[in-house]
Amino acid sequence: MISFSGDATDPEDGTLPASAFTWNIDFLHEGHVHPGLPITGTKSGTFTIPTSGHDFSGNTRYRITLTVTDSNGLTDSKSVTIFPRKVNLTFDTVPSGRTLYLDGIAKTTPFVHDTLIGFNHSIEARNQTSGANTYTFQSWSDGGAQTHTIVVPGTAQSYTATYSVTSTPTPIAFVQVNGAVPQSPQSVVTVPFSQAQTAGNLNVVVVGWNESTGNITSVTDSAGNAYQVAAATFRGSGLSQAIYYARNVAAAGPGGNTVTARFNKAVTFADVRVAEYSGLDQTSPFDVSRSATGSTSQASSGAATTSFARELVLGAGITGGGFTGAGSGFTLRVITNPDGDIVEDRTVTTAGSYSAVAPQSGTWIMQTATFKGAGQ
Repeated sequence: MISFSGDATDPEDGTLPASAFTWNIDFLHEGHVHPGLPITGTKSGTFTIPTSGHDFSGNTRYRITLTVTDSNGLTDSKSVTIFPRKVNLTFDTVPSGRTLYLDGIAKTTPFVHDTLIGFNHSIEARNQTSGANTYTFQSWSDGGAQTHTIVVPGTAQSYTATYSVTSTPTPIAFVQVNGAVPQSPQSVVTVPFSQAQTAGNLNVVVVGWNESTGNITSVTDSAGNAYQVAAATFRGSGLSQAIYYARNVAAAGPGGNTVTARFNKAVTFADVRVAEYSGLDQTSPFDVSRSATGSTSQASSGAATTSFARELVLGAGITGGGFTGAGSGFTLRVITNPDGDIVEDRTVTTAGSYSAVAPQSGTWIMQTATFKGAGQ
């Protein structure tokens, strides 16, 4: 509460009556003014500082102005400025960096709010999500409810909201596939990613050719991603195939990244397939691979035993005949034309033994390579 009083005299009128007095109590906030209603006809009074409504954060103060008017209509004014008593309130969350609401305004923790002693504030710790994490309110350090009102104490105080955190795994998802199947012997084969590429995704490159000789000398792309072997070159009857991958790839626009596979000689019926996936570990995604060759109608890589619960199981095969579809449990991504070679995949949610299988007609090489999901 603010008490105010004043007096005034005039050479002609002497002591001026209360009717000559007008008081203005204005709230000043930074560089602007919230004017109060004039108080007239009194030499003194009191003003109660509000404890709700406009807060007192920042450069806030009251200006009390007394204007006195004599019988001739002449006026004189005097002002005093009163600064309220304030304290700092510190707000945080566990874990830090979450959003709290102070009087309905979102603020990222930690933060400090300077405010009037005795003022009423509403504080709210809403449940929230960020990325793959869900944050559920558990408690306030002052024991209050998820949303409650605090009365600013006479000394600095801290308020902390504690959350429990649960993670929703980023789903493993297929993004795109493309291929190149030159029908004459080639020592260099290029194939673009036709769609835009998202930073952090995984590229897979399957390189096959219809010879049991010849070697891959390099797999590169125009975006500068580094490729590693997932399944080494495996030989069959007149067939060869390998699987490469690049983790945490750079972003690229549509058609903006082209893969180049180079051989130590011109190879026959080269078949280069490229695929992109999201939701995989960006540091060390590759887990395990298996390769096999045969001439049965059902091509099978043999079982690869995975180490993590959530994995991408990619199957790729080359054949002297043609694949006719995806194997049981797998999704077909491409059968190249006219070569008839395949890329298929599935996502698994438990660690175990998985084989890449697919129906075909001819001799074949079938390979599987597995990649762990992000957050494991």
